[in-house]
Amino acid sequence: MSIPQKKLREAVFYALFSKDFYSDLEWEEIVPIIMEQLEMSKKNVKDAVFRATLVHEKKELIDEILKKQVQSYELERVCFVERNILRLATYEILFDNQIPEVVAIAEGIRLCKKFSTPESAGFINGVLDGIYKSHSHLQPLTHGT
Repeated sequence: MSIPQKKLREAVFYALFSKDFYSDLEWEEIVPIIMEQLEMSKKNVKDAVFRATLVHEKKELIDEILKKQVQSYELERVCFVERNILRLATYEILFDNQIPEVVAIAEGIRLCKKFSTPESAGFINGVLDGIYKSHSHLQPLTHGT
């Protein structure tokens, strides 16, 4: 059974957060954690973990892009929640041609309001808007690039 994209995106965020916070954790170990936390089927969680691995594969490139946007603040000092929301939304803006950029930004803000603080949403919005504006001339890249 298909789930709403918002719920799937939350599961992707959970997977990215878990992998970032517990770097020794294997992707397979994340599945039961998310199943319990979000009350999702194993199939849906596996789909989310697959999407998280796509983001994770581009983590170094995404982090370099993020570092240019948060010049006055070290990316490593950005809390785990915001950092992983930024990674997910940046991936969607730059590499996922199925998701419109404005939706990726709006969803990043929504995730921040849900999992962090309303004040942090302004930070997320500013960073993602900067990424969108600086890369809007590029065509979205496919998952395989």
